[in-house]
Amino acid sequence: MMALKTREQVRMNRAWTVLGTRFGDDPTKWKKKVKQEDKYLSRCKSAPALIHSSGVGQTLAFLRSRGSEPGKNLALDIETIVKQVLHLNTSSLIGQLPSMNSGMYCAVTEEAIEACSWLALYLQGEGVRAEGEPEDGSEKDPAMSTPPANFAQATYDARIALHEDVSDLIKKACES
Repeated sequence: MMALKTREQVRMNRAWTVLGTRFGDDPTKWKKKVKQEDKYLSRCKSAPALIHSSGVGQTLAFLRSRGSEPGKNLALDIETIVKQVLHLNTSSLIGQLPSMNSGMYCAVTEEAIEACSWLALYLQGEGVRAEGEPEDGSEKDPAMSTPPANFAQATYDARIALHEDVSDLIKKACES
């Protein structure tokens, strides 16, 4: 019998798979690439605020139109994760957004924000720094100076502790 997975486990798995496809299967080499990851991480960290202020469709369109490879890649990766987690069989998520009911639109919004969170957490956990962050880690939390032995569980715990309120806010907004 196959074990049931929580939605967080599915999100976590999809984000890891997308990053492996995007940057290579060996995460220890991610921070050694030609600074593509740091720009990608910067976009990951700023995308949730854009989604909250402008909506998921506008944010994906904005990321695609930036002309930079990391922005386009992030938009594609967010779409891939959202479609996989919500089991959407559509070629273009942006094209389907205007015809979605409000419940599905809220679910897409929540999954897009969660996708950004997981992508950013994994990249940061592997030592990738966002564009403009100091290499010495002076702005980094001293408690997280080295990745924990069980990184996946620690990432999951941190995600639950730090981002539970985002889901609650979206649910409250959708209910009203």
